[in-house]
Amino acid sequence: MSDFKLPAFFQSRAGRQLLRAAGCVVVLTLILVSAYLAASKRPGFYRRFERVGEAERKKLGGEMIRQTLDCYSQIQESKSGVWTLRITDKQLNGWLTSDGAPYLSRALPREVKNPRIAIHGDRFELAAQVRYGLFSGVVCLVGSIRAPESGKIALRIRSAKLGVYPFDKNKLTEILKKALNQPDWNLEQSTDGGDPVLIFRPNIVIEKKFSLILESVQTNDAGQCQITGIRTFTAKSRSAAKKVSGYRFPIPVLVFNT
Repeated sequence: MSDFKLPAFFQSRAGRQLLRAAGCVVVLTLILVSAYLAASKRPGFYRRFERVGEAERKKLGGEMIRQTLDCYSQIQESKSGVWTLRITDKQLNGWLTSDGAPYLSRALPREVKNPRIAIHGDRFELAAQVRYGLFSGVVCLVGSIRAPESGKIALRIRSAKLGVYPFDKNKLTEILKKALNQPDWNLEQSTDGGDPVLIFRPNIVIEKKFSLILESVQTNDAGQCQITGIRTFTAKSRSAAKKVSGYRFPIPVLVFNT
């Protein structure tokens, strides 16, 4: 059996240059594809929730809505004004992928979609698909959240990744600052152990009647987040304060109606 020989053209100088160029294109393509796949790699909790069926997602989303409605009842009827909202990461992800999807498409920038969250003790993971120009990938941050004082929230960015690649925490912080830089939120930035921390005062007003002041935010190993706060009346509704128990809200979502 005779040895394979390249056609005469490819044995010429021009042919060899063409082969080298084609080889470079193939290698470059493989590098770009590998980089894209690595940048698009979803964290484990994200992939696990994608395997949850549509019916289960709607069920989890419905549980979150019921928890929210229970919290509304507290806001309306509590004589002390204290309210508590308890939701789990699974319930929140269920809502995000079912009933909450229309809200999400309006609230998020066009470049960000399909966010998911996982709670691990005093830390959380937040991942979303991000597109910037022709580039797209999955950005995942690990952070923690607390209420350092009445009405204030501190968001600490512990680490960030773009797929499997490390992502600059300071760059991510700048992106978050743009999202959180709302009127009257008094956004500030500090550091904790070298990690950037964003401190802000959410201005949550419901139906122009109630203002909600956040007092504490706690997360636990069961994947649950507990938010506790105090209800106050806006200036326009102080005269109607005694009628609060007879007032009934529609069904907006408490934690996102800012």
